[in-house]
Amino acid sequence: FDIGITVAEHFQRKGIGKQLIQFILERGKAIGYKRATLWTRIDNIPMIKLAEKLGFKKEKSREKDGHSWNQYALVVE
Repeated sequence: FDIGITVAEHFQRKGIGKQLIQFILERGKAIGYKRATLWTRIDNIPMIKLAEKLGFKKEKSREKDGHSWNQYALVVE
């Protein structure tokens, strides 16, 4: 399954994004998903760090809408 979240700027850096992704991963596992992916712009360093901290690995890159994006994936165990 593909994860997509947005945290309003004034709520960023408070652990909300991490909690959201962890909840989504737990829910995905509970309903039988085995793999999660997410896309983030290559200049979104906080999201890249969070994804890597949660165990996501970079898989591929693409150009879309005038921006460079990386896809990260995680096997849900």
